[in-house]
Amino acid sequence: MKFEITPPEPFKFGARFSDYPALEQSVRNIGDQVIKSANGCVSIGEVERHVSLGETDGRIDDISINTLAPEDTFVGVSLSLRPIKFRNELQKLGISTTGAPWDFKLNDSNLSFWAEEGEIAALTWGSPSPSTP
Repeated sequence: MKFEITPPEPFKFGARFSDYPALEQSVRNIGDQVIKSANGCVSIGEVERHVSLGETDGRIDDISINTLAPEDTFVGVSLSLRPIKFRNELQKLGISTTGAPWDFKLNDSNLSFWAEEGEIAALTWGSPSPSTP
């Protein structure tokens, strides 16, 4: 799969959980905060992937792909590279990142990467605006 700055189809900011009936919805209370999410497996780029969605005010504002395949790329850079090498390759393309080696994001973007055991394990797109319709 060739991942880009925007989330992959079929996911869109501003959609509703009901637009993705295959995902299981859950609600958690943490103190005074209510966290709503939808999780499950969806075929994206011909690979079954675990996906997590978050919502605010009834609209999706957080999209995570938690299953990556060896052939996956981000803007042409292999997601199979070690995180430091991956970030160096992005830098060569003029794309800068900030954050820890295991949790970093693109500058000027709401896209972040999570690494586990020295491998990129997840991508998360945050809505440019929590009220995106």
